[in-house]
Formats: sequence, C-alpha cells, structure tokens
Amino acid sequence: IIGDTKQDCERGLACFKAVFAELQLQCAPEKEEGPSQVVCFLGVLVSTLPGLEGFTLPSNKVDSYEAKLQSFREKYRHSLSVPPKELAQVIGVLAFASLVTPGGVVFMRRLYDWFKGISIDWRRGVVSFSKLRDEMKVTREFWLDLEWWQQHLRTRCWAPMWGTEEVR
Repeated sequence: IIGDTKQDCERGLACFKAVFAELQLQCAPEKEEGPSQVVCFLGVLVSTLPGLEGFTLPSNKVDSYEAKLQSFREKYRHSLSVPPKELAQVIGVLAFASLVTPGGVVFMRRLYDWFKGISIDWRRGVVSFSKLRDEMKVTREFWLDLEWWQQHLRTRCWAPMWGTEEVR
C-alpha cells in the first residue's frame, strides 16, 4: 500500500483488508509491516524516502554476499578449475545482486557463459552437465569479473526507482 502520508497508508490498508474480507481471503497479520517508507520485499529493500527512492539489498545480505565471494576467492584463487556447485552458488548470488546494481549485468555476461549446456536444480542443489564434469575451468577474465563485484557490491548496489541521467 502506497500513500503520501501515514494516514493515506492506513486508509489504504483498511480498504485492502476490507476487500480481502469481502472475497473471504485470509491475511496473515504477522506479515504486515508499516506504514513505512522502507520495506524489504522478496529480499530487496524498497525505499520511498524523498531523494532515496529506489531498490537495494539489505546490509545483512550484502555482508553475506561479500563473505561468500571472499571465501570463494580465498579457496580457489590459485586454482584453474572450481567445483560446479560452488561456482553456481557464487553466480546465483551475483545474479540476484545484479538486479539492483547498475552496470552489474555487464559483469555477469562471462559468468553466465560458464553455464552454457548446464542444468541447475536449485531446489535439490543438483548441477548436471551435457558432458560429465567434476570441475569447471576458470580464466583470468572470470577472476577480473569477480574482483569487480568484490569492489562494487557495497558501493553500487542501488537502483533508482525513477529514471536518472546519473548512475549512483
């Protein structure tokens, strides 16, 4: 529910609840938030604060992602290949972060290329290949893209709600 004032939000919520009741749909009161100008929805922070309208990741998620990238880098930086499941986890984290990181998709292209011909079942944690592989080769370019993410995840993780000529 979006409104210009707290009262507008409260009225909108009351109407929303009335419609749900009329349709005999249940609401989970414990899932209600607000009214608020910042809310976490599907793992993304949505802000309507004046001058800060946009989307970003919660700080605990950024912390977790940075730790995962650092751990991966420390574990495999001297390797020419990595286990596909661990590579898929890192790329999955970055794919989610790229949703709210202007320019991030550019640094995902080569990472996605590693998964051509690969099927990933995220629910079961299974990675299967068209050809049997236990390891996936990584190149200098892979590490450069990963380095870009490590340098910019915290500072560029902000997508404005409205179009802008300036990228934050």
